Amino acid sequence: ESQQVERLHSLMQEIYGAPIPGRISGHTLQETARMLGKSVGAVSGDIKLAKIMEAFPQLGLDKIQNKSTALKIAQRYGTTVVNQQIAKGVENSTQDNPLLQSYIIGDFFDNELPSGIFSLIECDPPYGIDLPSIKRGDSSGALSQYTEIDEVDYAAFLTRLTKECFRLGSDNSWLILWHGPTWYSSCVDALTNAGYAVLPIPAIWKKGTSSGQSNIPDMILGHAYEQFLYARKGSPRLHMRGRANMFDFAPVPPDHKIHMTERPIELIKEILNTFAWPKTAVLSPFLGSGNTLVAAQSLGMPAVGFDLNERFRDAFVARLMKG
Repeated sequence: ESQQVERLHSLMQEIYGAPIPGRISGHTLQETARMLGKSVGAVSGDIKLAKIMEAFPQLGLDKIQNKSTALKIAQRYGTTVVNQQIAKGVENSTQDNPLLQSYIIGDFFDNELPSGIFSLIECDPPYGIDLPSIKRGDSSGALSQYTEIDEVDYAAFLTRLTKECFRLGSDNSWLILWHGPTWYSSCVDALTNAGYAVLPIPAIWKKGTSSGQSNIPDMILGHAYEQFLYARKGSPRLHMRGRANMFDFAPVPPDHKIHMTERPIELIKEILNTFAWPKTAVLSPFLGSGNTLVAAQSLGMPAVGFDLNERFRDAFVARLMKG
């Protein structure tokens, strides 16, 4: 159907010409929509889908029975291609923005950073959970790119992670460790064994007025918060002395996300400003959307981060270029 709509529109423009700004002549999307009894948005979607099907047959969109699903995949693919082109163009030009240099594609565990240089490490690792079953409604397209850690390997992963963070932290530094509730005890144990002093009471990100997520809303309440542990190496002092352990910020709307677990910049700024001081160095081992870099820069804190997936960095670069 989409291919036929696109063909009809092309034929009408061959006959009457394409519309030119400032002129009345030319066949428009509105006219094709009236001919077919469709909305302009539906016709536009059909044309985009048909063109992407023709340009990228490897996507197999013609084998997907549901048009809306095929269109979502096509739109995500189109966005990815655009982001890649923007990122490539930026890399081939003068890079005046230090944020572009601070997003490193690679495995955090392969880093060659010297020991003891970061005053704050904001660590948002995979949660060791079945993310696809929890994020069924995701429309960002990031889920297929997300790297999870198998439950069997997760305790060993935490041990390795906390030891490496401890090495990189300065003598008086903080570690923020986001975690799934089911791994709370394992996180406390890993932090303690690595050498951190950890308060067993976590800090909470309350997601504004969100009703939360629940796969079984008839039986299970929506999960409307996330938690993180904050641990000390040495004797660091809070920048925001006496602040409560509740951080109340609305989540990023799904259609604005470039990463599956993206958190709002204002939340990250508040966390960084609570634990770290201006001009102190920040590390994000699992950078994802890159929002930690943006938040740190706004507070005058030099930062660096890692991520395995180049797609997320391309989206980060594209977002910066678009302002």
